[in-house]
Amino acid sequence: MSLYRSCPVQGHVGYGIVDATFRSTETLASVVEPSGIQVRTGDRLPGIPRHNLKAGIDWRVIPRWRVGVGTVFASSQHLRGDEGNNLARIGGYAILNGSTTIRLSESVELWGRVDNILDRDYETGGTRNFNAFAAPEIEEQRFLAPGHPRGAWAGVRVRLENR
Repeated sequence: MSLYRSCPVQGHVGYGIVDATFRSTETLASVVEPSGIQVRTGDRLPGIPRHNLKAGIDWRVIPRWRVGVGTVFASSQHLRGDEGNNLARIGGYAILNGSTTIRLSESVELWGRVDNILDRDYETGGTRNFNAFAAPEIEEQRFLAPGHPRGAWAGVRVRLENR
């Protein structure tokens, strides 16, 4: 008998730290900086959050029904095109997700999932570039990639083979 099957509460935690920095001082070509972007040793690479965390917990309410909740967290990051780390960062974010499964038989299971339960607005990345659609004056803007809004899915899982 495994502890995994006998314990009504199970959890997981995954944490990552990424030390993505420039290792030398350079001048990089840039679309938005005519003289290039000056980077120094230790400047953070844009588009890469330093900290990432995923954690969750599942609870077996009764033998056939499980309910789970989890979170995804990412720290702030610099925009692509800001290799010199001179502009404001994109803020970090944390979202809350939930799930449930109900086993109806050995081969049939109902499942449901809700991502971003609190419907938080957040960005997962971004870049600086020129907005050619802002005529007559083309100007530099921040383009941000939005995180997904609240989403819900449900379904039936059928196993066609016996184990």
